[in-house]
Amino acid sequence: ERTGNATYETHTVENQLRLLGDLCFLLRDYETALLQYKQCAADFKHDKSWKHLGGAYEMWAIANFLTAAPTALNKRGIESCLE
Repeated sequence: ERTGNATYETHTVENQLRLLGDLCFLLRDYETALLQYKQCAADFKHDKSWKHLGGAYEMWAIANFLTAAPTALNKRGIESCLE
């Protein structure tokens, strides 16, 4: 069982997804950024990497706020972050 001390080097899938989300965010493609943050957050949660998970959730919330019309799916996603 992992203890939450996971490290993600640049070649790992989790890190690549996070970087892709950050790039989409910088290019103002907030919907795609939401999807990338959601995917990497699930991996971080499974690995019990709480600091990485918190960062992904934070960017997920910001990107969700910046989208033109937050959907019910995004609302449920934010509610799941609080659990």
